[in-house]
Amino acid sequence: MTQRIPVIVIGGGIVGASCALHLNRSGYEVTVVEAGTVGHRATRLAAGAFRSQFAHPEETLLTMRSHEIRDEIQARSGVDFGFRRVGFVLLASDEAAAAELNARRGFQSDLGLDIRDLDGAELRALVPGIATDDLLATRFTPADGYARPQHVTRLLMQLAVDEGVVLREEASVVDIESDGIGQASGVALADGERLGAEIVVNASGLGAATVGRMLGTALPVGPRRQHQFFTGESAGIEPSKVPNVMERSRRLYLRGEGGGFLLSTSSADEDHRTDTDVTWPLTDSLRATLGHRWPAVADLPITDGWVGCYPITPDDRAIVGADPHMAGVFHAVGLGGHGFMHGLSTGEAVTAVVSTGSWGTIDLSPLRPDRFTSAPSGTDVA
Repeated sequence: MTQRIPVIVIGGGIVGASCALHLNRSGYEVTVVEAGTVGHRATRLAAGAFRSQFAHPEETLLTMRSHEIRDEIQARSGVDFGFRRVGFVLLASDEAAAAELNARRGFQSDLGLDIRDLDGAELRALVPGIATDDLLATRFTPADGYARPQHVTRLLMQLAVDEGVVLREEASVVDIESDGIGQASGVALADGERLGAEIVVNASGLGAATVGRMLGTALPVGPRRQHQFFTGESAGIEPSKVPNVMERSRRLYLRGEGGGFLLSTSSADEDHRTDTDVTWPLTDSLRATLGHRWPAVADLPITDGWVGCYPITPDDRAIVGADPHMAGVFHAVGLGGHGFMHGLSTGEAVTAVVSTGSWGTIDLSPLRPDRFTSAPSGTDVA
């Protein structure tokens, strides 16, 4: 029997779980090293949306492929990720936002994405009571939806473990070791233990910049705080039928949740903060935004709120590919608020480049790590 090549995956979020599953299925001996517990950081606090509409083909393809992988895993393994296919709507109410949606329309259709233009009446049928008079463009992708990120991540990791992956929780990596001639040879843990490996995959999320410094590689990944709020129950609107709705220029995202709605917003003033303290005054500006866009829910009581920190890069695109300084090290970090929707396909792509040295179904070379060689090293997050 051919001996399996040992791999260390750093990070137990959705990206790390996906990398572990795909690498294990490709014949590698995989150990996942997670500083806390599976899905406990950015993954746990995400809204859980699947969105296919992006400014670049790579991100659109990543979501489209993640849809396929999710369905393939469910059919093969019998797990139920709880995906709700309610669709996703992007709104544009100013010329710049409308021009951006129009600019990407062509390549999205060329890729085979089912994307539809909605008029005001069609949008109001999907989102009763929404104001449409000032909208310049409305795009709907019916195959999109949402699921619960921590639930999906734990199911995925358990599936990987059941198939042979070793999971080490509460284990922090403090160094990536080499053989002295530029080839990865393993990782050192905070407790002094060393784990040997020929391949190391960095899927550490908000810890990416710290891991990069172990290698002398600039990985400018820092936090962006995103607030999520739950509302009380709605009268007259069935939340389960409401699609994901996003209006980026107003920093507004919403969808149905239980008997009410999940509302998401952010403030540029809070970028680079790493705490998860809720800024409750943001609900005032959020209500004002809703009063303009969706008056039917603007007065619903806010019953709960929390903050997640997305790992973002200077160009708001992920960092995926081989490390420029140490052979055998690969990165899958900086996915921002898109980690949940892109995690499944990113794991497949990383496995392809680890196994063959070239990309598989999606060419992610535009996301290569060395595009930030002159960039600052990002924000330290333990």
